[in-house]
Amino acid sequence: SSMTEIDDEQIQTLNKLDVLENLRLVPGAQITQTGQRGGTASLFIRGGNSDFNKILVDGIPVNEIGGAFDFSQLSNNGVANIEVLRGSNSVLYGSDALSGVVNVTSPRGTTLVPELKYAVDGGNFGTLHQDVSLAGAVHGFDYFGEFSRFDTQGSLPNNYFHNGTVSANVGYQWNATTGIRATVRHSATG
Repeated sequence: SSMTEIDDEQIQTLNKLDVLENLRLVPGAQITQTGQRGGTASLFIRGGNSDFNKILVDGIPVNEIGGAFDFSQLSNNGVANIEVLRGSNSVLYGSDALSGVVNVTSPRGTTLVPELKYAVDGGNFGTLHQDVSLAGAVHGFDYFGEFSRFDTQGSLPNNYFHNGTVSANVGYQWNATTGIRATVRHSATG
């Protein structure tokens, strides 16, 4: 089937806040959002309904079977790459993958020296975005954790929006065939 991959380099270059902004680049995919930032956002792949997609985070389904997924709550925090399979993929992913599959993958720590990153930016309408991450690897153990917070007052009265997201990915590899991994992602929006 047709597939598009948006890798970490593209995500960093685009410098968007939400996964939905990256998905706008995928051919055959249409993102619609009601209202301003924080309004419900739906994905339509190749003309299928928004609830015809299977949405995965690290291979784990995050939408209900046959259910839609609100992309407005999914920030780029803790996203290494995004794969979009366009077309029916029900043989591999189940009967709810009628239009396509979106798989969001978390980053992993790769360096012996811990990497600590902090970024802050702001703009009009009282907008402030902060992001901090820590990643590394040692003796078969790798870790990645990130926290981001986005706040804006919006361009209309009483149109405040915030998104605080925590993501973590830790794993241990005993040998080439045996390992364990845990991923966590939590968003608080309003």
